[in-house]
Amino acid sequence: MCPAWVLFLLLVLTDIIAAPLGCHAILIMSSVSAYDDFGLTASGAITSQGTVAAGRDIPFNSVVVVPRWGAGIVQDRGSDITNGHVDLWMSTYEQTVEWGRKEMPVIVLLP
Repeated sequence: MCPAWVLFLLLVLTDIIAAPLGCHAILIMSSVSAYDDFGLTASGAITSQGTVAAGRDIPFNSVVVVPRWGAGIVQDRGSDITNGHVDLWMSTYEQTVEWGRKEMPVIVLLP
């Protein structure tokens, strides 16, 4: 786990970069899991690499940066996805099992 000062510095730098683009960065502690359902998302997009499902506390089209995974765009919701929960789309069931469920800090760039 990163020291708190590293996460704070990352958030500050991200917000400095995001502000001129009209975005605002927040850092949340999130339960991060994975899913592999193919098809249409709640926003009407087709699931693909970078698709993220999140609770209603994170708006559609927010960019989510997840350690050890990368960045994706919130395009989906789910009946089991509550506030503070992020679900990453992966192309295979094996990948979702390998990822499991992790509690970790996540950077959210709000649209």
